[in-house]
Amino acid sequence: MKLYTKGGDGGFSTLSSPMKISKADERFESLGTLDELSAHLGLCRAASPCEKLSGSLVRIQKTLVGLMSGIAYPNEKAYEVPEEEIAFLEEEIDKTESSSGRERGFALPGGCEISARLDVARTVCRRAERTLAVTAKRYPVHADARAYINRLSDYLYAAARYTEALYGGKGETACGFSPKDEKEPSSAACFTQNAVEKIARSCGKGVGEAMGKDVTLEQAKLLSEGIRKFAAEKGMKIVVAVANSQGRPVSVEVMDGAFLVSYEVAAKKAYTSVAVKMSTAKLAEEVEKGKSLYGLQTVDQLIYLGGGEPLILNGQIVGGVGVSGGTAAEDTDLGAFAARLFTELFDR
Repeated sequence: MKLYTKGGDGGFSTLSSPMKISKADERFESLGTLDELSAHLGLCRAASPCEKLSGSLVRIQKTLVGLMSGIAYPNEKAYEVPEEEIAFLEEEIDKTESSSGRERGFALPGGCEISARLDVARTVCRRAERTLAVTAKRYPVHADARAYINRLSDYLYAAARYTEALYGGKGETACGFSPKDEKEPSSAACFTQNAVEKIARSCGKGVGEAMGKDVTLEQAKLLSEGIRKFAAEKGMKIVVAVANSQGRPVSVEVMDGAFLVSYEVAAKKAYTSVAVKMSTAKLAEEVEKGKSLYGLQTVDQLIYLGGGEPLILNGQIVGGVGVSGGTAAEDTDLGAFAARLFTELFDR
């Protein structure tokens, strides 16, 4: 059977019945916009170095296929958007919001390529929502479909802000510039993809299967490589320490020109983040007078400088990372980046 039928050459087509309908019909506008949205999500998948994000986008695209079928066949309950798909978006929005730490305000798109693509998809999603509102005035449209598209635009906004935070976007808002205005590494996203590919080549089974209760030496080396690349592009000379779930060192890597003291400080940060099950920056706040952990500062083995982060997979601490060599703020930011990078590399 040939791909082309010539049946629509006159500007008419069919939906759920053999009756010819003008292609100017509102339903075709909705279907075309949703198809355009799915294509943009495909572009996002192609540009994304994050497998978790790509997996979520595939799930969304499959849901959109059913949603579009529901517009063509509004009386078919099989094409209603399942409630769990709306719940999935809401859960992802909540998790993404808590991870990105985005600033409030109107975000200007373009912090990095993937976030810019997600923002384009978001605007198309908003247009799809408007076309559905017009279509619903004349034809039946499942209520869950409209709710899903509304929630999807929120998800795409949250995902765009998350990828900016993860891959070095400037995070400029209408209220001013965030601390991320400093130049961020342009190759951070590329490194993440390269690292994932390297893991796939070197492991005969999935990372999830290979991962036990502790971070492995290979994983520590890949994580350290990413952190060093990130630091090098910022002009920093640091020490990166990775510890296992008992706080014992798995690897310590020293960049040329790093301070001698940074070796011990980085290792101590990695140990502390595991010992207290929180970032060292958070610990520094909690040991202040009147806070919940006041008095813990007397423990010699612990350190209270930012740059230490627990490494968590599936809700379980499998190790810790410590970085030292920059200012307190730089080490804190680099530690947070290290924790995010670990999740992107190994939480699959």
